[in-house]
Amino acid sequence: MEAPQTHILGLVEYYLPGYKSGGPVRTIANMVNQLSDHFEFWIVTRDALREHQAVIAALAPFAAEIRKAAHRMADGLAAGGKIPWMGNDGCAAESHSN
Repeated sequence: MEAPQTHILGLVEYYLPGYKSGGPVRTIANMVNQLSDHFEFWIVTRDALREHQAVIAALAPFAAEIRKAAHRMADGLAAGGKIPWMGNDGCAAESHSN
């Protein structure tokens, strides 16, 4: 029987895909990347969503359409398909490692 993996809880202000705090985000991300074979990391950040409440509220009327799109994407993935994902900054380029 395999021993349970040790969990490490990280309480930080920002984490990926965030980029505003610079070095600390990269340092913690690199540590998680290098040590994730030996430890399970749980990274908890502050309530960043509060900065985006207006956007979230504006999307509420489209909840049914968003849910439908999510189901179509899940069905496509289950059938062996792929979903290309693009962004407008470096965070999207780094998303494969998360």
